[in-house]
Amino acid sequence: LKEYLHKEFCPSQYVEADKVWNVFRQSDVNADGSVLDRFSTNHVVFPSDQFSSPANMTINHIVDLSWWTEPNYIYDLYNILPCNIEVPTYKRDYMPGEVADTIYSNGVWATGWIYINSIPLNVYSPPRGYEGDFARIIMYMATVYSTAQWAGQGVNFFLDGAYPTLNGYSKKLLLQWHALDPVSEVERHRNDVIFQVQYNRNPYVDFPHLVDYIWGEKST
Repeated sequence: LKEYLHKEFCPSQYVEADKVWNVFRQSDVNADGSVLDRFSTNHVVFPSDQFSSPANMTINHIVDLSWWTEPNYIYDLYNILPCNIEVPTYKRDYMPGEVADTIYSNGVWATGWIYINSIPLNVYSPPRGYEGDFARIIMYMATVYSTAQWAGQGVNFFLDGAYPTLNGYSKKLLLQWHALDPVSEVERHRNDVIFQVQYNRNPYVDFPHLVDYIWGEKST
């Protein structure tokens, strides 16, 4: 099943770097027209042109570019979110996780330490209310790029090979977040917009039950 999704849901094309913010004007926008920045409560307006990024904002790759041996998938829009310019400074190349000892928090998301087998590891906790969004983004990446060779912190989160690709830690974490935060209209709208650009969809937004058949209790 996962291999089928890999074949069916890979992007047909990638957006050019200078057009990312043009897509965000449709895919990541609040009702008042401001940028949907999941990492803060700031309300920042888009510039009047169609391409520039707003002041003090940037993009962030949910599956970090340093996790790839060959970063050929830089502008897969499903893996990119707009954010305030401070986010990469604190999120860095950390794995997602449930922060035990906090280093940084703005009340919306946090970074810090967890302990796996008494070994400390840096992680970030996604913005509150978006845990499921992040889980489904990462599951998408683990599906359409399952043939990738992982590097950096990625080796602590992913396994090489088409299946299961998620290791024990990441599978348990993402299944929890997926169940905690079901698919929202924000995700469905984003899926529709990005489909018009990349001609592919995140199957776990359209068909969230598939997660359980691939990694959950129905995987057998």
